[in-house]
Amino acid sequence: MDEERPRRMNPPRDPVCGLEVHPSDADSWVEFEGTQYYFCCPECRRVFEENPEEYAPQRPTEPEARREEAGSRQAEHRPSA
Repeated sequence: MDEERPRRMNPPRDPVCGLEVHPSDADSWVEFEGTQYYFCCPECRRVFEENPEEYAPQRPTEPEARREEAGSRQAEHRPSA
């Protein structure tokens, strides 16, 4: 049987520290330029709100997106600022 498996979507990442954040578990979120960004803690949200242009990702081209996806799967929580 050639059944197609549904594609699982990767959970969003906190744009400040890079941790995976499940929307239902997110401490908080912000909408910036029509996109919702989820945060693991209030500190990451505060850092993002001070300078969202620094943390809101630019839309990568297809090869760049695949390279990023193939990179490190785990990140440590390190908010900058």
